[in-house]
Amino acid sequence: RQSAIRQQIKRYFISGNNHKLVEAQAILGIAIEVSSKTVDAPEIQETIEEIAEERARRTSAAINGHALAEDKALYFHALNGLPGP
Repeated sequence: RQSAIRQQIKRYFISGNNHKLVEAQAILGIAIEVSSKTVDAPEIQETIEEIAEERARRTSAAINGHALAEDKALYFHALNGLPGP
């Protein structure tokens, strides 16, 4: 029953980057629909987890649906974590 419910709910991975879309589809398989819509949202300066959560919330609101988001950051320990997210 849970898998039937899961299939009925559409989830979106939104990105303007085609490489990210292909990667998301390969990892998540048929459980997700990928879309190349771009959602304009300010990038907050927090942890990568908080940035991804905020992006998912804003994207969900913009598309009126379920959305997944990811964020990447580059940190240098020798520079006290700079440049960071």
